Amino acid sequence: MWNDESLELFINANHDHTTYNHFSANLRGDLYDARGGPGCGKFGDKTWNANWRSAAKTFPDHYVMEVAIPYAELGMDSPKSGDLIGQPAHPHYSVWSASVIASVVMPKCSHTS
Repeated sequence: MWNDESLELFINANHDHTTYNHFSANLRGDLYDARGGPGCGKFGDKTWNANWRSAAKTFPDHYVMEVAIPYAELGMDSPKSGDLIGQPAHPHYSVWSASVIASVVMPKCSHTS
């Protein structure tokens, strides 16, 4: 999966900077998920299987992917305006946090190299 074009998300839903949910999807529709944090091992708890889906569309010069992850799979209720959902810091990944505006998650992106 990681040798293909894919999307990976590391979501720290409760914004504790310790635990995370890892989601990965590729253009063929293969899905991977795991939970990480203290006691979950180097690559997280891979036995955790979330109920989520992805879709992709390929164009000659780019592709578009979307994912649908229910809030319940992140261990949270529907967020309220102003709630924060973050990503655990990692030196090789883009880092984002999202603030919730009227039940729509609006990401704020930055990239670390």
